[in-house]
Amino acid sequence: MTAIALQEALDSWSQWQLPPPQRPSVLAELPGGRVNQSFLLAAGPWRGVLRLNNPRSAQLGIDRRSEAALYQLLAGKPYLATLYHASERFLVSEYIVGRQWQQRDCDDPRQRQRLRALIDDYTAIDERAAPPSLRRYQYSAYCNDYLQQLPVSQCHTWQPLLQRAMDLDCYLDSRGRTLVHHDLSAANVIDSPRGLVILDWEYAGLSTAAFDLQWLAEESVDKALEPMVRELSAGLNQLWQLLAQR
Repeated sequence: MTAIALQEALDSWSQWQLPPPQRPSVLAELPGGRVNQSFLLAAGPWRGVLRLNNPRSAQLGIDRRSEAALYQLLAGKPYLATLYHASERFLVSEYIVGRQWQQRDCDDPRQRQRLRALIDDYTAIDERAAPPSLRRYQYSAYCNDYLQQLPVSQCHTWQPLLQRAMDLDCYLDSRGRTLVHHDLSAANVIDSPRGLVILDWEYAGLSTAAFDLQWLAEESVDKALEPMVRELSAGLNQLWQLLAQR
């Protein structure tokens, strides 16, 4: 099925929003994807990355319309790969030449400061500036979407997490939401000639900057928020792992 889906995506190259100069060919499959499959493409000097979306994207909490809206919202930002095409089935974006971050980068205060500047830039975008199709996190509904996929006998175990989700929803409803990546990791940061570029925005949406700042071990503005975000983030990750293995 992957080979057929890949060829169909390549055959549609002339209909892409920013098409290459000719039908691209596959140079290699790119490693590291937990959810999707990605391929390095070439068409003469042109390079791009084609990502075949997981057919279970919705079950894994991914909203492809929201992801496309994110690329439009941040278009032109140097820390975002240029989008060439987006659909429910696949996405094509700029290939970023550079070095993937390692743990030593995360431990380096100077590197963390560079990434913090990018986080500060996109988290300055609030609900008023965001398009309607951008995901607005309501964590109680998000948790329930995950829980409904589990056997009923397992759901009671997750009730404390659901309560945390409702608590955070109340906080965000009163304080407002800002744009967050929501899935930051060293694997998603490339040190390129034009600066740091952040990849894999498929879980991005309107929430609290604390989700991204916790990965840098940075304090959020409201310290009371941090334990709530840590607990919810860990629980959602556990739920995701359960569902991804199904």
